[in-house]
Amino acid sequence: RHARERRRVDAQRDSHGFGQLRGISAAGSDRLRSNVLARSGASICVCARSNLTLHGRLPLIEEFLDAGMNVALGTDSLASSPSLNLFEEMAFVADKYPGLRPEIILTVASRNGAKALGRSDLGTIKPGQTARLIFVGLEADSPEGAAQQLVLSRPTGVEWL
Repeated sequence: RHARERRRVDAQRDSHGFGQLRGISAAGSDRLRSNVLARSGASICVCARSNLTLHGRLPLIEEFLDAGMNVALGTDSLASSPSLNLFEEMAFVADKYPGLRPEIILTVASRNGAKALGRSDLGTIKPGQTARLIFVGLEADSPEGAAQQLVLSRPTGVEWL
């Protein structure tokens, strides 16, 4: 069954003219497909609120991560989600997936999204990176505390720098 699923994924990739499958939506994914896609190097974008609205179930975020997939977080559209606010999406994921640490959720919402897009110049703050930054006022005494505040607090005073 794994080989057949791999051939199906390869055929879909080839029929769309992709030399390398870069990413897919999480809608309708299962554990078998997750393992096959992880081996292919594909990224997967999860829009948890939209998945719940449209499909009546949450995406298998923890299973995707455990399979070694690059998981990115998105918001889909206002047709299936109450907002396009990524902070609200992170808080929803934190609520529905209590086993995911805030630092992992923040990585899924930032660095992994850049990787899914093939943008090595985005997603982290370090010399040589493209500066697309926001300022969010926090009162944290550790990186873990800052991640927890960013993921759980739904900040509203966000300023582009």
